Amino acid sequence: MKPSKDIKLNIRSDSEDPRAAILSNLADTPFTIDGHAFPSVESALQGIKFSDPEKQQEVFAMDGKSALQAGRKITLLVDESKSSFV
Repeated sequence: MKPSKDIKLNIRSDSEDPRAAILSNLADTPFTIDGHAFPSVESALQGIKFSDPEKQQEVFAMDGKSALQAGRKITLLVDESKSSFV
């Protein structure tokens, strides 16, 4: 069955539509890169914000929502007038 062009999918972790919820960065979708396991895309994205290796590993192991909260602290410190890199 071909999907209708009018169907919109709002990708959110709290979506009632399971297709949308599983596509969220916060979803429990474990994966491995170079032998390191991540419980979600968000845990990988937020963990790379930390320069302290211990804290980075801690965030890498968190569920998506916890990792988002941990990384938000770093995000709020970013000075948009200066270049910064992860």
